[in-house]
Amino acid sequence: MMKNSGMDIVAKRTKWRMKWNAMQGDKQEDFLIASNCSISAIVRDFQESTLILNG
Repeated sequence: MMKNSGMDIVAKRTKWRMKWNAMQGDKQEDFLIASNCSISAIVRDFQESTLILNG
């Protein structure tokens, strides 16, 4: 089995989050809040992945 690279995992999670946020985004404010949370989560995921790859 091939090992997933950190970026693949982040990309999959990002896609899922964007889909989820779009589904939840009936109200514009909620959508903006969700998007902001998503962005910080993506950054956090990326940092974790980088740590794992470098660590």
